[in-house]
Amino acid sequence: MDPDRLARVADVLGDVGGARVLERLVILCVDMLSVTGGVIAVIGDGQHRGAVAVSDQTYGAVDELQFSLGEGPCITADRSAGPVLEPDLASAV
Repeated sequence: MDPDRLARVADVLGDVGGARVLERLVILCVDMLSVTGGVIAVIGDGQHRGAVAVSDQTYGAVDELQFSLGEGPCITADRSAGPVLEPDLASAV
């Protein structure tokens, strides 16, 4: 990993006592990965336990929607125990 990127992540993680560290981490990841948004969600026993951090509220709503519908990248990743890469959710089938 690029040393500058690693330093940015270390700065966020080093401030564990700081407010909203997970939110800051997901926002940093969105920026570093050049994606439009991100969510850190907790899934246990196949059940959505909630989003603990979102890059912005739009993606919090998308996270809730996929669990309401019973389909989406987080559900697929949980079931397959692996990453799911979807370049454009608007065109996903």
